[in-house]
Amino acid sequence: MSKPKIILITGGDINNIDKGIIPASIGLLLKANGYTITVIKMDPCFNQNSSNLDPRIYGENYCLVGGEVASINFGYYERILNQIFTKINYITRGKVCNFANIQNERKHLCEKIRSVNFVDATVKLIKNVFYKPIDGKFPDICIIELGGGVNGELSDKNFLQALSLEFKYKTEFLHVHISKLVGGELGFLEKSVQNLRNNNWKPDIIICRSTTPFSDVYKKHISHFAELNIDMVINLPDVPNVKWVPIKLQEQNIHNLIANELQLKKIGPNFEIKMDDLKEEIKKAESYKTVVKIALVAKYLINPVKENEIFEDSYESIVQQLNIAAEKGCFCKVEINFIRAQDLEDEASKDIQNTAWALLKEAYGIIIPGGYGDEAFKGLSKACKYARKNKKPFLSICFGFQIAVAEFAQNVCGISCGESYKKMLEKILIKMLENGAPRMGQHTVTFLTKNSKLFELYGKKNFVKERNWNEYEINPTYISSLVSRGLRFVGIGFNENEDGIISKPLQTLMTFARIHDTNDESALNDFKKEGYIKTIEKLCKYSRKTDTALRMQAFELKDHPYYIGIQYHAKFGLRPSSPSPPFVGLIKAALREKELIKDKNDVKMNASNYVENGHERKQRFFVFFIKCKELVKNGILRIESFENYLKRKLCYFNGIEVEADKYKVTITSNGKFSKTFLKVLTRKYLKKKYLYNYNDVITVEKFELFDYKN
Repeated sequence: MSKPKIILITGGDINNIDKGIIPASIGLLLKANGYTITVIKMDPCFNQNSSNLDPRIYGENYCLVGGEVASINFGYYERILNQIFTKINYITRGKVCNFANIQNERKHLCEKIRSVNFVDATVKLIKNVFYKPIDGKFPDICIIELGGGVNGELSDKNFLQALSLEFKYKTEFLHVHISKLVGGELGFLEKSVQNLRNNNWKPDIIICRSTTPFSDVYKKHISHFAELNIDMVINLPDVPNVKWVPIKLQEQNIHNLIANELQLKKIGPNFEIKMDDLKEEIKKAESYKTVVKIALVAKYLINPVKENEIFEDSYESIVQQLNIAAEKGCFCKVEINFIRAQDLEDEASKDIQNTAWALLKEAYGIIIPGGYGDEAFKGLSKACKYARKNKKPFLSICFGFQIAVAEFAQNVCGISCGESYKKMLEKILIKMLENGAPRMGQHTVTFLTKNSKLFELYGKKNFVKERNWNEYEINPTYISSLVSRGLRFVGIGFNENEDGIISKPLQTLMTFARIHDTNDESALNDFKKEGYIKTIEKLCKYSRKTDTALRMQAFELKDHPYYIGIQYHAKFGLRPSSPSPPFVGLIKAALREKELIKDKNDVKMNASNYVENGHERKQRFFVFFIKCKELVKNGILRIESFENYLKRKLCYFNGIEVEADKYKVTITSNGKFSKTFLKVLTRKYLKKKYLYNYNDVITVEKFELFDYKN
């Protein structure tokens, strides 16, 4: 196994602005030509990880599958490259110092720790990544992104020293420097390049970001100053979608520039195919006409430095996953209304409250993400209550999941939780550690019932794996009360010990968990048969009795189109570039909500059209549903054929609409025919198809949409 070639990415503080998009895009281009790529993010901070960093300043804290909390950059590494990374890919100065201490303390006669020890520790941590397989293969190329310092200064010089001493060899090492035009001037770029020179570093390629494309005059100036050929200077203007970044880089021949420097193979036929596929994917997504509006109600939306702007980086994975779910899962576009939860609270001014509520009410769906602490608790609770009472499609995650449960407990079940996070902790939540620490990383979610939207969205799998990052769980004491009032906990989790040892109480608890085919109520009066409700009561009772952790992972509100909460972080996705099922469910429910509102508005408009000389004429609208699920599901009947037959038979009636979806045909009529007439047509179709025995399998339902009287 040969050592991978290295591409070092530097850029002063530009990397925090870039969020890892350019390094990941370079990796995507190399991966498209058949290379196995890995990445390292090197951060000069003394923190061990990003778990305690303020998302309002540093952006989203990204949880990896193994439980490490890394910088926002890893979201783009995983989404763009469609790969999973672990804690060894994230190297901070704090980790290096800790590693150097441990290495030194293992010696019998240890020495004082100096810079040389730091450099040696850095080299070892980098090499750990080299020999870690990615999707079963050892990496061919390692992209190292070196986090920037302040005001364009260099990052930790010991990092650069380690790279220079151990890895900086011609044809094996390439240095790409990222900078930007600030106010149309090159001063920022010149300063960052000069800082590199002062430390004996010279970039091989410079990527300069700008608002709009710039001319070759700028390129010539940059190439002259940096002592590079003009071809080695690449301009990256702002793009509407991050998927355009690799395409824009390749338009300026970046793959061949890298290949020449590192002696890589030239572009092959698969590369062109994959680039064409990417362009087609972008073109398809941009062609969608349907736009659905989602309200993101959250607490970390204002950066202290820019108080008048929405700081989207705090919820980057939520934003990206909404877009992925809309484009790949629902074939539409999403528009996000960002709402500070604090603006929904009584303490905010009336104007601010009115604006926030208007944004919330005009959205077709609502999402409440994670967080911690008292701040914005009341505002988030109000958003939960609004979605619940108005049957607005709703998805809550982690902290949002807990607040939604507390709001339901207080306002529906009469369980007093107070109006603060502290009171909620005392009542509804309970601290539940795993291996002596908060629950982190990927864990199993076990479904308890097939009568579940989430179960359907996940492809009817009894178990799925999702990423957790939480310290508190719903107190099992209150689960029965919540379930009895309609808040159905459909997914649960158990502790997963690091050593793999399962205690006897946990073994017993796990045996109680089984998935039910029947509805909740079907076994309530049958003592010989255990239904979903009896199972969850049994689980909670044994959990309390033996003090064994039982974790509520997902709830669904009964008789609501889509009111779902998940304790885990589905925003990170089962596979980062794939649509997350709960997000797909939210977008689909929001699309249905949009159509429902449109239908109501159409009815109102039709009503206004029937006013003549101050008098209103009588007009009726009916909707017929011809349901044939079993026949379609079993392949006996083709819904498209049935739809075309009905269209032909009803074409003589004016104002009739016939439309089929998966298992039914919907007919909108102004009352010119009856339910019996449709039953006769259906029987004739079945007779024509020699399906005499299935007359009773197809049902016809009739609903009155509008009856406006004089």
